Order: sequence, then C-alpha cells, then structure tokens
Amino acid sequence: MTNLRQQIEDAESKAAESELLGNLSADEEVRIYNRRLAVELKQHADRLRRQLSAAGKGG
Repeated sequence: MTNLRQQIEDAESKAAESELLGNLSADEEVRIYNRRLAVELKQHADRLRRQLSAAGKGG
C-alpha cells in the first residue's frame, strides 16, 4: 500500500507542475498539452486512491 501512496503523491505532484506550466506558458500548444496532462494525472491519482481504498477494505 505504501507503493500506491507514493504513486498517488507522485501523480498529484506532476499534475500540479503540469497545471502550473499550462497556466504560465506563452505558447498555446504547451498550455493545452500541460492542462490536459494535468487532468489525466489527477484522474490517474483518483483511480489509484480508489484502488488503495478498495485494498484497505478487503484487508
């Protein structure tokens, strides 16, 4: 479960960085790419969080 927690933290951290880059970039393509990446990383973190929760209930 510690590995899942670390993966969640990593995904959330990368999502925050991508969101910041998306907000600060002067290049429209870079903004769009990083904002989409941030959304996908947040969704990935949510899936991992649900998986962690399910593993906790089963154990």
